[in-house]
Amino acid sequence: MFAGSGRANCLRFEVNGIKVGWIAPHVTALLARYGDVFQPPLGGALSLSEAVADVLSNLRRDPSLRCLKGWRDERFNVIGKFSDPPVMWMERAATSLFGVKCYGVHINGYTVSETGDLCMWLARRSPTKPTYPGRLDNMVSTNGSQPAAQMNTLAIQCVEKHITGRTGTGEEELCVIFLLNLSAFPLNKDNERQTIST
Repeated sequence: MFAGSGRANCLRFEVNGIKVGWIAPHVTALLARYGDVFQPPLGGALSLSEAVADVLSNLRRDPSLRCLKGWRDERFNVIGKFSDPPVMWMERAATSLFGVKCYGVHINGYTVSETGDLCMWLARRSPTKPTYPGRLDNMVSTNGSQPAAQMNTLAIQCVEKHITGRTGTGEEELCVIFLLNLSAFPLNKDNERQTIST
């Protein structure tokens, strides 16, 4: 949380009349240099996205914007509500600067031992991850803004981590899923997790 970033101090971020986030005062001050990009009419999704990408490329050099140190070269769809079509995209690492809502699906695995004890699988994030490196994590997770894309990504993530077959499973909003009776030890195949253990 940035100092002075309570919602009362933030500016509402709208794209073509749709509220998509909240911008903290210190970020607003930085964006003021690019007024032509952020003044209505904002244009179509592609032109706005490309203009914001140019702004973010410049802001990436600002050492006060630590979140941009985790630059991923990953386009993140910006939406007003969960089921809305995207109004634009931006670099995923920059979404917190604009207060863009992220949606995520997380899977945790657990099993019951022969003695009846509940055992939960825990993963440790790779030390090279841009956010929370080396910290404990869910077995599988997705983060994004499009529900259908997340479920597809979730199925791919499960395959990469050798947890399930390709069948999948059915402000930040998370859908947390618990998988019961994982009899085989989950294997990490994409290097996003350092270890998985119970």
